[in-house]
Amino acid sequence: MKQSKMSAMNPRLFFSILFVIIIGWIAAATYAFSQELEQPVYLDHYFEDYAHENLQMQFYYITNKDDNETVNMITLGDLPAFIEDFQEGTSYVQQFGLHELRTLSVKMDPYELSQLKEKAVINEITVYLTNGDSYSADIGEIVIHPAEESTKPYLSQVSSGDGDLTVSYLEAEEEITINGFEPHLPPYGMPDLTVHLPSAEDSFTEVNYVKKVEKRLEEGNGVEIQDLEFPLNLKKNEGFALSIQNKGNIKYVLNSWAMIDGEDKDGTAIRFPASLYHIPILTREDSRTIIERKGAGK
Repeated sequence: MKQSKMSAMNPRLFFSILFVIIIGWIAAATYAFSQELEQPVYLDHYFEDYAHENLQMQFYYITNKDDNETVNMITLGDLPAFIEDFQEGTSYVQQFGLHELRTLSVKMDPYELSQLKEKAVINEITVYLTNGDSYSADIGEIVIHPAEESTKPYLSQVSSGDGDLTVSYLEAEEEITINGFEPHLPPYGMPDLTVHLPSAEDSFTEVNYVKKVEKRLEEGNGVEIQDLEFPLNLKKNEGFALSIQNKGNIKYVLNSWAMIDGEDKDGTAIRFPASLYHIPILTREDSRTIIERKGAGK
């Protein structure tokens, strides 16, 4: 009777193959354990806003793919923020192997905001889970100003973005002079903001601003914010564009301001914010860089 190939296999060869398979399993399990995060890692967020009763924020964080913990609430310094209607408030955005990028949406407590008497600057949040656990996380820099009456809209603004590039067009509602432009960005993000000024041959409109800015960037044109020269005089319906590209190796979330100082047509001093907004798209390498920088791996 013929023996099957399996029954005829040399026992030494069989156990060698089995040993290799077991070593592979152990290596895979060891790698997975080494990649597991002890707690979620939050991207740097640069937010700025006035306190108001409907102030909401959305945070982006990297966590283990099998993380099933549910967030109940968070605190930003002494200011609480809640998941509305006690829902989980998280959603999946991107996946990187054993990790996922998710968002957490919260609403600030309106009563606590109404008691705010001075500017609050927050660099860390505390996250409370429904199972009773909690953890703290570095968050970047969130600035909340006490409630303030709405300022006159000296500039109208429209924006468009795709994750790699966000472009805004700002148009003067009346004749104004801009004497200062102070953006709230991470120190390493200042080169990401470029200003595109109109010229006699090339001006912007709400229809063409994105394509014109993209062309200028391809040609290497535009003024980095630190090189912008003042004063900047704008006639009514004349505008300029801003572009934000996260060009560095640290991706961050931006929902902030550039505070503008200037004068109206009568020479009266004016001060008002313009919006800065950018949500990045991460690569796996971006995810690794953020995790290594924040030091949350095992």
